[in-house]
Amino acid sequence: MNPDTLRSLGPAGLTQYLSTYGARASRTLDALCAQKDAHTSLLYWFTSLPLALAEAKRTGRPILSLRLLGRLDEDRSCANSRFFRKQLYPDVDVAEALREGWVLHWQTVREAPRITVDFGNGRRIERTITGNSGHLVLDVQGRMVDALPGLYSAEAFTRALREVRPIALKLGATSGDAHARALEHWHRTEGAKTRATWAAALNAAPASLATLSKATSPAQFRALGGTSPTAREAGALAVTKLRVELPLLNALEPLELDTAEDTGRNEHLLRGQVHEAFEHGFAASEPDAFTEWLYETVFLMPSTDPWLGLAPDDAFSGLDGEGLITAERRR
Repeated sequence: MNPDTLRSLGPAGLTQYLSTYGARASRTLDALCAQKDAHTSLLYWFTSLPLALAEAKRTGRPILSLRLLGRLDEDRSCANSRFFRKQLYPDVDVAEALREGWVLHWQTVREAPRITVDFGNGRRIERTITGNSGHLVLDVQGRMVDALPGLYSAEAFTRALREVRPIALKLGATSGDAHARALEHWHRTEGAKTRATWAAALNAAPASLATLSKATSPAQFRALGGTSPTAREAGALAVTKLRVELPLLNALEPLELDTAEDTGRNEHLLRGQVHEAFEHGFAASEPDAFTEWLYETVFLMPSTDPWLGLAPDDAFSGLDGEGLITAERRR
């Protein structure tokens, strides 16, 4: 079977491949699914939004569009998307929910920056240094419905998908003022629930968690104004990811995951900003425009900063040009 021919068949091509070759790991399967380590979840991803939209209209399913740094079919995409591949998508409940209820699509926002530490004698560490990713929920017409920013636990991710899917289906059948009113009403209701839940959690949480939460509140996000946030400020929004990437900024400290903390912060603080934006009539009908807003306002990674916060203006390196290399400087 020609992998390109099977891929052109969409999810049906994946079914045909699995019936013949099984689900063992292979580069062919990865290419067919457009995901590295595809054998762990057996999900078919569209990389063309028009094709995903055509599939959504054919099946009546909403679209889950992953926006990430790097590519889902490559090893060194941003850390959050790697965790999606390693611990989220392979979960039985998550994979089933995605496979049965959604059209899947991913799109690169920008390349994931990498850092290499060369110890000599052929020993090197190469990892990504900063980044974030989020899942956009689109209706069958390709309009924005919601977003799940950053890393979630499998249980929370499945629950969020289950809750948002009915509204995505309902909105897909509406248009004009009715669509706008229904979208704003749903986010107003969900935003109120999110704020109440988070307030209750903070009152019951240890002081350390409360302090950490206040350090990344929506008010403080907005207080950054027009300044470009640093990679540390952006990284503080994603604890699990930060513990992979911060060691390369902080003397290679040990890796320790805390997905539960990420889930709580992402669902209540970051997604809370998403609800708030829709509540106030955010013009979110176009996914790329929403993605731009998400990275600038929520992830603190504006596209206007080519260095993603890794080259702050107040840092002095003693190097010519502060060590910043561009294509023009190489020539």
